[in-house]
Amino acid sequence: MCGIVCAAGLLTAEEEKIFKFLLILDTVRGEDSTGIAGVSVNGDVLVSKAVGTPYDLFPLKLTERIFTANNRLLIGHNRYATQGGVTKKNAHPFEFDNVVGVHNGTLKARYGLKHNNYAVDSEQLYANIDEDGEKVVIPKVEGAYALVWYDKENEQLKVIRNKERPLHYAFSACGKKVFFASEAWMLGVALNRNNYKHRPIQEIQEDQLYTFDVGVNSNFNNFKDVTFEKEELKQAPPKLVTGTTFRPSAVGTVGTKEASEVNYIGTWVKGKFSPYVIHEYAGGNVKYLSGYDTVLKINFKMYHTDIHVLEKLKDQVIEGKIMGVMRDTPVYILNPSSVITEQEAADRTLADELAEATIILEDKVVVDHMNRVIDEATFYKRYGECSNCGQNILYGDPYHPTDYQSCLCEDCIPQYKTA
Repeated sequence: MCGIVCAAGLLTAEEEKIFKFLLILDTVRGEDSTGIAGVSVNGDVLVSKAVGTPYDLFPLKLTERIFTANNRLLIGHNRYATQGGVTKKNAHPFEFDNVVGVHNGTLKARYGLKHNNYAVDSEQLYANIDEDGEKVVIPKVEGAYALVWYDKENEQLKVIRNKERPLHYAFSACGKKVFFASEAWMLGVALNRNNYKHRPIQEIQEDQLYTFDVGVNSNFNNFKDVTFEKEELKQAPPKLVTGTTFRPSAVGTVGTKEASEVNYIGTWVKGKFSPYVIHEYAGGNVKYLSGYDTVLKINFKMYHTDIHVLEKLKDQVIEGKIMGVMRDTPVYILNPSSVITEQEAADRTLADELAEATIILEDKVVVDHMNRVIDEATFYKRYGECSNCGQNILYGDPYHPTDYQSCLCEDCIPQYKTA
């Protein structure tokens, strides 16, 4: 899961502030890395990336060059890594000769695409769009996607999504500017908290290519009465790829369903939390840590209001129980009261084993004069009665073996010790 934000039009400092706020809100969808692309009023394209959150990105000199209240387009992305390592190179946006863009989703099969040398599926996807164009490439795509990119040659913003990934937009009241975000509530929070007048928030229609003129020669005056130029791109029929764990979804779509659509609620997971505590900006003082189970191959988060609890657990290998799943995402939520560190789990296991051993010893374990465990039949054969007083001794009663076949009962033991 990743997140996308965008702003287009003649952007002032006010719109840039809203864009930054959107990028911060969007960290709930990914905190491994972040990046932005800016297209200035002169048509210059700049891309800035960083590992971490927007707060790692904003201080960079290149980022400061982008935020100059002098842009026609801003595209932002927060990454939750699913393919490829967490590096600056693998962060979005990806720039090529003709395009610069971002992707939210995961491709399930890449056999229909060229350039298989890319570690990240999103980068490979844009390499293909750059070379062959979206009308050729997108019908070949299998998997989840929401795509936002700048077409340098035609000076257009282009947007498309399928049913597996969300994307929303809202025009300014004047209709000359537009904002995008993966989730509708992000737009509502960012626009309303800044008292920015806007038209209703809408969802991008599935499998529709939206184009938006942001060229140097555009005066943006015609945006008031138009939405987007829409063009339907029919996707290829579903295919079953031999050797994969994926199957085609409902007839008429290319999307595939992961085998991980198993209900994991109630399941225990084990993985390492990220070294960063993320603040849930839209939710007040709630904060969370994220992690990944390499066995089940699922992402998980733990929310908590106590920063000290999260600081203690960050960068730790933990075990925890899943209590829910984030809506429309493959990210599971852990029950905070169930989460323990790997060391705590090991200590508990050892304590349980010791307790069990103690119960056994206190209950039925009986040993001979060489301290070897003997069963009930052997006990009665060798030690059934006290060698001193002749009293019968039951298996499990206190007694003292003096040699291979002699023993003392509980009453005679003190006499033996003082003799």
